[in-house]
Amino acid sequence: MMKRQQSGNGEKKTGVQVDINRLELDAETAQLTKGYDGIVIQQRSHISNPAVYETLQKNGLRQLTSRTAGYDMIDLEQASERGLVVTNVPAYSPNSVAELALTQTMRLIRNLPLFDARGAEQDFAGQD
Repeated sequence: MMKRQQSGNGEKKTGVQVDINRLELDAETAQLTKGYDGIVIQQRSHISNPAVYETLQKNGLRQLTSRTAGYDMIDLEQASERGLVVTNVPAYSPNSVAELALTQTMRLIRNLPLFDARGAEQDFAGQD
């Protein structure tokens, strides 16, 4: 379930090990945090279940970081009560956000998601 992120000699130089998964943090996935000092999340669903924070504390987690500018999905009171430091990305580049929005709009106008799906299915016959 966890995948090792290969980063050259980074771990040897810094002593930091990075493991990656794409699962949202919930009561079940919180069990995977055992042995980690901190985790970085990027999710939309609110983490309100006290069992999540209890498990993070029990597993010795010290830091919970959101890869988003907002952090409203994290219950700050529950995190604080369990000694978790909560951090987030303070801001993103407005130009990068605008470029992404424009690019995604162009993809939709040109029906590229349809072509992506057909390519993934190796359907190169074109439109019906």
